[in-house]
Amino acid sequence: MADLKVPRVNYVLISGRLTDDPQMNFTPKGTPVAKFRIASSRVYKDSTTGDWKEDTLFIDVKTFGQLAERCHKRLSKGSPVLLEGRLNYRSWEAQDKQKRSLVEIIGLRIQFLEKQTTSTGEEPEEEGIIEEEPEEDLPF
Repeated sequence: MADLKVPRVNYVLISGRLTDDPQMNFTPKGTPVAKFRIASSRVYKDSTTGDWKEDTLFIDVKTFGQLAERCHKRLSKGSPVLLEGRLNYRSWEAQDKQKRSLVEIIGLRIQFLEKQTTSTGEEPEEEGIIEEEPEEDLPF
C-alpha cells in the first residue's frame, strides 16, 4: 500500500440558481471577493414508493478578482449558473466558543446561463471568465 499514488484532484462542476444577490467585499490588498449561495437540485425516483422526489443542496461560493466583479454586476437572486471550481474547507471558533466549519466552492469559472442583452438588444461578448484565486493569505 505504501506505493499507492493517489492523484491530487479537487474539481467541482455544478449548476444551480443563486439564492440571493452576491455580496461584494475586498481583501486587505484590495482584491474583490464576491460571495453567494446556489441551490442545486436533483430529481430521482424513490425505489420503494416509485414516487418522484427532489433533493436540494445549498452551497456557498466565493469568487475573486475580475470574476468576482463580473458576478456582482451580472448575477442576482434566481440567476442560473454553471460553476467550475474547487472545494475549500475552513474552521473557526465562534464568539460562543463553539467550533464552526464550512465547506465552500472557490469558483474558478462561471458560465452565466441567463442571456443578458444590452440597450441595443445585442448580447454581450463575454458570458464567462476564468480567474484564478489570489495567492495572498485571505483573512476569511
